Amino acid sequence: MTKIFGLCLIFLSVSALANFDAVEEENRYNAFVNLIAQSEVKLPFVFESAEQKLLVDALWDSQEVGKMDIRDSLMQITDETYPLKEQLRLAVLTYRSGLQQEINILGNTVLTELPLDSELGTLVLSLRYDLNQMGLEYLVEAAKKLYPFQTRWVTASERPVGDQTQLAIDLWTHEVDLSRHAGGAFNNGIKIFMFCRTQRLHACLMAVRDSSNRPVYNNDGTMWTQPALASSAHDLPSYQRNGNTPAGIHHIEGVMPTADAPMSFGKFRRLILDFVDKRNNEAASRELLPPSSLSSDWWRPATIARDIGRSLLRIHGTGRLNEEPTSSWFPFRRTSGCIAKRENTYNGIEYRDQAELLDTLVAARGLEVNYPNQEKIRGILYLIELNDEDRAVTPNDLKDLGIQ
Repeated sequence: MTKIFGLCLIFLSVSALANFDAVEEENRYNAFVNLIAQSEVKLPFVFESAEQKLLVDALWDSQEVGKMDIRDSLMQITDETYPLKEQLRLAVLTYRSGLQQEINILGNTVLTELPLDSELGTLVLSLRYDLNQMGLEYLVEAAKKLYPFQTRWVTASERPVGDQTQLAIDLWTHEVDLSRHAGGAFNNGIKIFMFCRTQRLHACLMAVRDSSNRPVYNNDGTMWTQPALASSAHDLPSYQRNGNTPAGIHHIEGVMPTADAPMSFGKFRRLILDFVDKRNNEAASRELLPPSSLSSDWWRPATIARDIGRSLLRIHGTGRLNEEPTSSWFPFRRTSGCIAKRENTYNGIEYRDQAELLDTLVAARGLEVNYPNQEKIRGILYLIELNDEDRAVTPNDLKDLGIQ
């Protein structure tokens, strides 16, 4: 996600800090994208692993989405100083760039570390097509043997799911005490439920429960719903960077300070999404799910996306027009993994869905609807696929399920 494919470009000098919040993370990522775009500018030495990951993210997106020539930047990097997962991703980028490289030592090191690091194994599985072409198929086979569950979850992502409507109903009716989750960081938070199809070329539908777990309704007594799109413009699955927004559970962690990239993200502030922490066999995710979901894998794509290092997911609009009126997702624009909202004017109708969503979430927290209170939006987003039908999810679909 970069200038034209996800995140605004704000130049910021890069310093050695191990931890930073979502705003700083986005700014530092953007700074790297700027430097990569100016290939004559020497990249800075990156001290901390978190910054090294962001640099590799920026290189990956610049090549895969921005279609940029990143060879000059790659040749400036001494990847032996990077975490092993980032060395592996850099090797894939180098292969895609057509540069010569020695990968035997890296392959042997990864093979040695695989039994000790399930996230490394998940990353290997997600990169299996590249690694097989690079002659590192033995890493893929080793990861499959070591991590059969991750293999199943990765290879099953974006597959037909059959009928998951009862799981969706159970999810909607299940009451979760957010005061007990993540040390109370989401106490009095709201919940967004995003009902999708496996076929992500059609719009999903959002519904909301407020801080007291009550459904949010319109003034006319109907349940508040709003369409949204969770589709990759690059036709990639969610277990790959720039792929579809992964099904599962996401934290909602406020908004970016300003709407500082109106062409990429629209006129209204974008909501910050993050993954649920990994600990104790996904205990944090499990405590947010009803019993029926615990025997299902529908929520696993988000954990896989987290483990391969996806980041910087947002909910946002766009200043760009959809100039394909026959597209199944019209008038949305597909993204590099973020959840898209309708914006701009089509057929005489002005869409301001992101503004409406922000106002709805502020009110659902029991706060006065105003600009400062947007920063207090906290909660959980559940994205679940209902079934494999080849059409958008509608309010009548939810009504038929008793979600009203």
